[in-house]
Amino acid sequence: LVRINTKSPSFQCHNYSKGNCGVSHSMSIKKATELVIEYLEASAVDMNIKIESLDKSGDKISKSEIIKRAIESEKRKLIKVKEAYEEGIDTIEEYRENKVRISQKLSELNDRLEKTMPEINTDTEAFREKITSVLKVLKNDSISEKMKNETLRSIVSKIVLFKPENRLEIHFYQ
Repeated sequence: LVRINTKSPSFQCHNYSKGNCGVSHSMSIKKATELVIEYLEASAVDMNIKIESLDKSGDKISKSEIIKRAIESEKRKLIKVKEAYEEGIDTIEEYRENKVRISQKLSELNDRLEKTMPEINTDTEAFREKITSVLKVLKNDSISEKMKNETLRSIVSKIVLFKPENRLEIHFYQ
């Protein structure tokens, strides 16, 4: 999201501000703050939250994400191989060989993905306390917006806005 400084400061979808998206997903900072606080309060009560492992390497794309993309690529290859056979480009033997080769690669990638996926063990009460302490900071009017933002980022990996439903989904760090 990109901050827009107008009469009513707001956030705007980055893709919309660059002209890559035709639908505005803008939301006032006041409304976004209210929704984040509401979501955190509900999360602190029911602990029905999405927790992601913090990538220690600092890479923007985790190893597991790279493997997931490779799996999707191999699945697309399977579809293309089948289409080539159906269109008469490949023989049945070529189709079998390609299908076996791609299936083996998929199996290897799935095994690698399982090994890279960290087991997330979260002490529920400790995490609830973290959420509560972040809420105290967010509700304190004497604390700067910058400090509130940094505090929120200490437990939140991303916030997804669903504009039509006027709701947020927050993903937390472990």
